[in-house]
Amino acid sequence: MNLYNIFFDDNGNFVWASIAAFVALIAALVSLYNVYKTNKSNFKSNIVSKSRIEWIQEVRKQSVAFISSFYKLINYIKGFDYDYFRDPDHKIELRELKRTRSYRG
Repeated sequence: MNLYNIFFDDNGNFVWASIAAFVALIAALVSLYNVYKTNKSNFKSNIVSKSRIEWIQEVRKQSVAFISSFYKLINYIKGFDYDYFRDPDHKIELRELKRTRSYRG
């Protein structure tokens, strides 16, 4: 029995049901391929999404640590009687800094 005999009956008449079965087989194979391709893509995107979420969580933690350290530093500096910006030497430095920032060369 060869593939040609599937499409014809014993009398030699063409069997249309065999065409429908053949088309259904091709559709099933195409569907399986699409499911495989979609699952492969979803797997990769899930891994990327998970790593990005973990990265965002780590950035949040580091940002909170940085901001809280900055506030602690500011409060620590405010605890001193010494005012950095009123010191005559620092006023000169600030003036130089402003001058160099306004001068763009």
